[in-house]
Amino acid sequence: MKKADTDVEITLDTVRNIDNLNVVIIVSGDSDFLELKNYVVHDKKKNILFVGYEENMAWELRQCWHLYVNRIKNEVAFQ
Repeated sequence: MKKADTDVEITLDTVRNIDNLNVVIIVSGDSDFLELKNYVVHDKKKNILFVGYEENMAWELRQCWHLYVNRIKNEVAFQ
């Protein structure tokens, strides 16, 4: 059985490319991204936005820019 390391891969990709980014958008509400948020906002002075479902958004990430998919799902159409 293999454990998914997606959080680590997203974090490393962001850190490696942060100087080429204007804003970071993470489609997750996982609190594992709290330290990434701190790095992006405090160390690099850039903005970060978290996108996810309201019921799955960690309270720590609710303290920064976030967008709840639940509230915009009627505005987004997949065809």
